[in-house]
Order: sequence, then structure tokens, then C-alpha cells
Amino acid sequence: MASHQSVTLAPNAWTQVTASDVSAAMLQNQSGYAIRVLATAGVTPPAATPAVIATGIEFFPGGGFDASRLLSEIFPGITGANRIWAYCSMHGQVVCSHA
Repeated sequence: MASHQSVTLAPNAWTQVTASDVSAAMLQNQSGYAIRVLATAGVTPPAATPAVIATGIEFFPGGGFDASRLLSEIFPGITGANRIWAYCSMHGQVVCSHA
């Protein structure tokens, strides 16, 4: 399902920012805090442990990635990556757009 939305991140928890399975997406950190982004193969969120959080790609305010790159290119070590999750230690905000 195509989606273009702003997603509020709860503090200290992984929040799914895609609305369905995707192969590519645009994501931008619109909060005033750094966020971590990970992908999963399916709807189960990543573990909220320091070791797993540290493996997320860190984006500072305004940072992100565009839809010209596939999830398999951004997260090559996650086989079948099709959902995107974001983590912030504070209330965060991201915009995510995908087909």
C-alpha cells in the first residue's frame, strides 16, 4: 500500500514507519534529535537492547535516505528486509514515503 506520512516516534521504543511491505522508501528525520533506523523482514520489531539499537543507521536532524535506493542496498545484511523501524531516545518525528 502506497503511503506518505509523518510518523511520531515514542521515546525509547522501535516504531514502524512503513505502512506495509516495501522494497524502497524515502525517510527523513524531522525531529530535533538523532534517530536510529533498522529494517526487518516482517512485522516483528528489532529488540530494544543497547546492542541492537547500536546497529541502526544513525540520522541526525534532517538526515535520511531517498527512494532511489532499495532496502536491500541500505541493509544488505538483512535478508528479505521489507519493513523500516525508527528509534529515538526522545519523542521523535520522521516522514516516510513509499509505493
